[in-house]
Amino acid sequence: MKKLLLAALIATSMAANAEEVVVDGYGATYESALRAAKIAALEKVTGTWINSEHYLRNNKADERITQYNGGVIKSYKVLSYKENVVTIVADVDVVKDNRVAMNSTHEVSDEDRQKLVDRQRNYNNIRVAMDVMDGNSSMFFKQTGVQYVNRGESTTVVVNGLIGWNKKWVSDFKSLLQTSGNRGDTVTDTKQRMAGGVVHNLLMLNPILAGIASVPLSKVQEEEVVDNTPMVCFNSSGDCYKTQIGLRRFEYGSPIKLEVRGYREDLLVTNRAIVFRDTNLYENIPAGASRDMWHNGKEKFMNPTLMVNENNIMPVHFSFEMRTADLSRITSFRYGVK
Repeated sequence: MKKLLLAALIATSMAANAEEVVVDGYGATYESALRAAKIAALEKVTGTWINSEHYLRNNKADERITQYNGGVIKSYKVLSYKENVVTIVADVDVVKDNRVAMNSTHEVSDEDRQKLVDRQRNYNNIRVAMDVMDGNSSMFFKQTGVQYVNRGESTTVVVNGLIGWNKKWVSDFKSLLQTSGNRGDTVTDTKQRMAGGVVHNLLMLNPILAGIASVPLSKVQEEEVVDNTPMVCFNSSGDCYKTQIGLRRFEYGSPIKLEVRGYREDLLVTNRAIVFRDTNLYENIPAGASRDMWHNGKEKFMNPTLMVNENNIMPVHFSFEMRTADLSRITSFRYGVK
């Protein structure tokens, strides 16, 4: 009975994630029009995350666009092709993880093989999008003061400043997680403490009722299952998202690196990295770990979690030595956080 119920729930869940849509695609050829129609079907159901970067290459302005939509087309049928327009009806599946339930334990059907190929493509697309976020500037540095201590041929440069989150990067990261990840959550002891209080009060009145009430409490405790899927939480809003792939730069033990570059006009004279290992900007929380909440309760994270404290600012103070002759050639210092 339990197995039948589980199968029914799985089937219902899969059906809830799929949607049938009718869309048009435009293109110079049948193949390009069909490809455009498939993209339109995905965008209509899942939405699209787009990241645009502008940069100079060979003294010419260029733009790199990365986009991701969190779904795959399970099946489609061409309804018509006329005047460079393809109309299709497509069954779109919203993909939030890459697990595929096989139809048979002995054979891999054509449908299952296609699902695996689609999930691999979806995973690769997420990896590309995450690499873009890894490469973009997530934090800023603002210099608040500088002092030069000269000792003849050597000079110490003393710098005070602030490091904080780049608001656009946080916004882009949230958008990507909303498109590619499942909504995550944490477990608090509020329900357990409330249930425990109910059981305690009933115990004083009626031990039999207390025994009955303790059953839901045990179910609450059984629901706490540790999951190794990475999760990202944003401290200001409390929003959490499970994601298939984490960001490499925020893995355990990864420090914040501040690049200090000295230029004479546009000529690089010196380049060095300042490392900060202690930060209040983010926190890595192991799966199963708990932390105190503002109302004296406990919050447990059932996934390995990156907690982004996006409103925090980190004051920094550092110094470095330079040859006075080299320092005298520098017209400006530029900073970048990695």
